[in-house]
Amino acid sequence: MPFHREPLRIMSSGQVHWVVAVSKKTFQKMIKGKKYCRRPYEIRLKDDKEKLKVFTGEKIKDHVYTSADEYYRCNGSSLILNQTSENLCNIRNGSIDVILTDPPYYDNLIYSDLSAFFYVWIKDRISFGHDDITDKSIFVASDKDKGPEQYVQQLTRVFRECYQKLKDNGIVVFSYHHNKVEAWISLARSIKDSGFVVTNVLPIRSEGNSAYHSSERSIKWDSIIVLRKKETTVPGADICSSDEMLRFCIQELKMKKSDVISFFRSLKLKEYVNHGLNAFHENDPGQFFDTYNKDIINAFENYNSINE
Repeated sequence: MPFHREPLRIMSSGQVHWVVAVSKKTFQKMIKGKKYCRRPYEIRLKDDKEKLKVFTGEKIKDHVYTSADEYYRCNGSSLILNQTSENLCNIRNGSIDVILTDPPYYDNLIYSDLSAFFYVWIKDRISFGHDDITDKSIFVASDKDKGPEQYVQQLTRVFRECYQKLKDNGIVVFSYHHNKVEAWISLARSIKDSGFVVTNVLPIRSEGNSAYHSSERSIKWDSIIVLRKKETTVPGADICSSDEMLRFCIQELKMKKSDVISFFRSLKLKEYVNHGLNAFHENDPGQFFDTYNKDIINAFENYNSINE
């Protein structure tokens, strides 16, 4: 159904994405999306097996604004801004219900290098007007003098902007995963320094079953992290012990070891943001985030021995 409140989709600072080639499948997906907008439907299950389309009788149609001033003047409902998320001064404070975002994954992908490859060819036909647009991406890369501290500073500015723009009862939702504990520490610091609290963390499958991205260390499960301006009791959150959660991840969700370690670090992120570090871990936050690593390794060894 159409979403009549105001969601905000945040992109990372300095990211520029260009469509180079569009495959046949991509066009088919675009056409399918257009058809859906003309006849939206909900999916219902019949006898827990057969999927039925229930058409809502609505249409999804809107005018998209690219100027915040015009958007507010015309009382619009769709606004697209191609700008840094570190400064959202053209969006009114306390006006956003939901922020859906996908923050940069530390050192996993250097967006500026991807963007710069195409930017040099098309910069004369777009309106940025300066060549350093791709240098402001948020990532960690030692060969580019982009260290963890700069990553934390930039990401903190983005989260602080989100905090200002969000309504008091609004939420921020984003996905994250990483093999390096340093990435989780940096993310946690940014969230904590912005004033948010973490009210829920959920696992979700983000990669398919293909051989691509299927090495033992590759992560196929993301953590969905929910932020609010103040701590709120979330029904269903924190209702099971760490042992029960570990058993569920391994036996029910069939996660790999790297998936489980990443997810349990997200649970420690929630603890860090909401309650901070205890005196024992103040000088070694990595040990705090890896509290469950030995239990995870032992659980996998026991599970493998039973199933051999």
